[in-house]
Amino acid sequence: MEKMRKQMWKRQKAIVVTLIAILCATLTHAQQSMLVYSAPVDDDFEIDKPLAEDQRAMVRDIMRTAIGILRDGQSYDPSNVDFGRSVQIWRHAKAGMSYYYENRLLHSSLVTLEERYSARDSGVDRDEIVTVPESVSIFLSPRIAGIPGAEIKSTLQLEDYWVDSHGHRVRENENGYRRPEAPNVQRFAYRSKELPSSKFPVDVQFSYLNPVDGSSPPLLESITIRRVEATSARGEHKQPCVDEMQANDNGI
Repeated sequence: MEKMRKQMWKRQKAIVVTLIAILCATLTHAQQSMLVYSAPVDDDFEIDKPLAEDQRAMVRDIMRTAIGILRDGQSYDPSNVDFGRSVQIWRHAKAGMSYYYENRLLHSSLVTLEERYSARDSGVDRDEIVTVPESVSIFLSPRIAGIPGAEIKSTLQLEDYWVDSHGHRVRENENGYRRPEAPNVQRFAYRSKELPSSKFPVDVQFSYLNPVDGSSPPLLESITIRRVEATSARGEHKQPCVDEMQANDNGI
């Protein structure tokens, strides 16, 4: 019975991953998207009861790998990157590629890698256009305790400010942002420091489930690391959602 229950859960999870991927593709790319790869269900992939510290260590490793790719321009292979097991790949017409990964230590969590077609190659033949990394996101389920914002800032070497859509540095970030419709979710946004190894500026956003009444400790729920130079197929500059967060906080 227990084996049957686990198999049922694995298959339900595969359906959920597919639905999330479709939703992300729809929201991110307002054009035709095509599924080019979907991994079969692997009943023995996950570890039944991973240690909490092992889960935290895995999140740290994914963050370091992502910042190396996006900020430092480190080379990588989407089919063999240290994010986990590749479960789906989507191609978006005129936009780029989306890769989805699951990790055996992180249960129902999802890691996404977004690539875009290089704007510098827009004048060449479509077959010769290359993709460049745009963002990496980690959506944690269940959420994880014990990774405070100070640790994320230190690990990713972030400034004490974020940059708004007008290029202004904003330092109102100590207590994060809470939206009226989700007051228990605390969001933070930062710009990466310029280091000797840096090739691109990077924006980092992360969020916690952190009840206003302090009834439970903060639980990390998501991290997104994005190259600032990245643009969509329509040429729109992709800024963090911090402008919207600030507007909501100010009642705009």
